[in-house]
Amino acid sequence: MSLPPGQVPARKFPVFTYVPPAKLPPPEAYRVWVRGRVERPLEFALADLLALGGEQVRHDFHCVTGWTRQNVGWEGVPLGRVLELAGVKPEARWLLAFAYGAYSAAVPLAEALRPGVILAYKLDGKPLPEPYGGPLRLVVPHLYGWKSVKWLLGLKLLDRYEPGYWEERGYHPRGDPWGEERYG
Repeated sequence: MSLPPGQVPARKFPVFTYVPPAKLPPPEAYRVWVRGRVERPLEFALADLLALGGEQVRHDFHCVTGWTRQNVGWEGVPLGRVLELAGVKPEARWLLAFAYGAYSAAVPLAEALRPGVILAYKLDGKPLPEPYGGPLRLVVPHLYGWKSVKWLLGLKLLDRYEPGYWEERGYHPRGDPWGEERYG
C-alpha cells in the first residue's frame, strides 16, 4: 500500500502526547458530552456510550511528524451514530473535540462524518491503552493523527471554525496527509 507524500512506515506505534491529563477519572466516572449546534445536548457514561455498539475498522495512522503506522486495527462507536442521537443542526460545519486535559482539535464536520471515524475503545483487538488515549479516543483515520483526540471528553458542534491546540500553533485546519496539509 502506498503512503502519503513525506511519510515513512513505522514498525512500532510511537506515542506522542503534548498535553496529557493530570489524572483521568476511573471508568465508572468517565463521561463524554456532545454540545453546541445540536438539537439534544448529551452526556454519556462510558458504559452507556460503549453500549451503542461498535464496529471494527482497519486504517493507516499518519503522524504529522512523518511516520505512518500501517494497518492499525481499531474498534469503536461510529461518530456518526453519536451525532445522530444528538441531532446535528443544519448550520453545524465544524467539530471541536476536547480531551481530558488542555487539548482540543478542530475537524471539518464533513470529515468527521466520513465512514470509519469512530470513538475507539480497542486497539488491535485489546482495550485501548491509556498512553494511546484509552479508555476512549476519537479516531479520524484519513487525517493526520493530531485530529484523533486522545482521552476524549467532549464534542462541540460549531457553525464556524475555532482552532484547537495545534491549529492555534499554525497547523492546518483540515490536516489531510495526502495533500501534505501540515501547516495552515
